[in-house]
Amino acid sequence: RSEKKRLKKEMRKMKPLWRRISYQLLKTVFIRIPLILIAIIAITLLTLKLYLTPQNVQNLAVSSFAGMSYGTLSMNVERFNIYRGWEISNIVVRSGPDFNSEKLFEMERFVFNYNFFAIFTGSVRFPEIGFYKPRIYLREKNGVWNAATLMKPSEKKKEPEPEEKEEEEGEPSKDISLPISVDFLLNLILDDLRVYVRGADFSADLQGLSF
Repeated sequence: RSEKKRLKKEMRKMKPLWRRISYQLLKTVFIRIPLILIAIIAITLLTLKLYLTPQNVQNLAVSSFAGMSYGTLSMNVERFNIYRGWEISNIVVRSGPDFNSEKLFEMERFVFNYNFFAIFTGSVRFPEIGFYKPRIYLREKNGVWNAATLMKPSEKKKEPEPEEKEEEEGEPSKDISLPISVDFLLNLILDDLRVYVRGADFSADLQGLSF
């Protein structure tokens, strides 16, 4: 056996240098790099799943909303899975101090279900996107609506001037062609939407909208 090993090593040394370099290059491109990428993706997905727990998502959403608005957000994240969906209950958005922190929006339950990994097999499915008993309360005070004063003003950025594009001859194709067949499913549920509008000179209600 030791003699066979010694012969194999000598045979390898006898191979031309360019062949050995090409072999190592192909091995790196088609084996090592894909394995490293797969490991990085797997670690990233696992880290996101471990970090984005229902409690962490709830705290992050509440703190983010407080930072970009004058109002408050409260909710209970019952279930959260970054690859399968989430369920949130008792969602309440309140106005700022200018409207005495009154309710602007509330919803009993919000469900968003999907399958992230099935997308790569051409199956785009949303078994349930449900809005259950949403309520919107619009109120006017001193000529200003509560929805208009909820969010803090964002910093204005200078928009670059659009470049003039030369018109291309011929009509663009309206057909969309995909390399694989796609299976699409969307189950959208709206259960008992109600909107209450209270203005200075009028009031209006929308009740019981469902589909």
